[in-house]
Amino acid sequence: VYWNGIYNPNSNDFLELKPTSRNSIEDFMRTHGRPAPDFIPDAMMSFDPQNSGPSVDLSTLPYRINTFKRTMFMKNAIEPQEPIELGYATKLTEKCPTIYKLIKHILGDGQQEVERFINWLAYIYQTKEKAKTAWVLSGVPGTGKGVFAYQVLRPLLGEEQAPVKTLENLEEQFNSYLQQALVCVVDEFHMASSAAMQKVANKL
Repeated sequence: VYWNGIYNPNSNDFLELKPTSRNSIEDFMRTHGRPAPDFIPDAMMSFDPQNSGPSVDLSTLPYRINTFKRTMFMKNAIEPQEPIELGYATKLTEKCPTIYKLIKHILGDGQQEVERFINWLAYIYQTKEKAKTAWVLSGVPGTGKGVFAYQVLRPLLGEEQAPVKTLENLEEQFNSYLQQALVCVVDEFHMASSAAMQKVANKL
């Protein structure tokens, strides 16, 4: 498999990295004002969220590329002055009152639910592990579920690492978007609307 991309040495990551064919490499290089390479090095690519080392290592062959993309929040994380534990979710009102209000609203204004949800999200954000549990949020349009997914979750975890899909996407044969997903949001989900309800249930 051949890949081409735009590498930023200042941030040590790829602005874009896409699979391509051998025949398209010369066109790609000429598009960016560069000659076609005489030698195309091998690279070991992996999705490794727990690796705190550099995302890209071009110093040795084969190159090593971690496709996990740290968001600006991850790059500029600040350690809290004191441990933050379950029961401390209300402290979010001091730093991000609007986000706290949104989360509380989509969870039905239940304080216990807010505490558990923040704890669940903090586990994923801090460990970069899949929690293997899911939240099912039900509400009329306009409740704020989509706003949370697009305006909070995706900027926090990264677009490719927090994809938002529909019921139709779940019914498709291909699910490569899950390969780099820490969280997957299924928007406007209604099981009874699926033509293959049992199949979708098994996928979930």
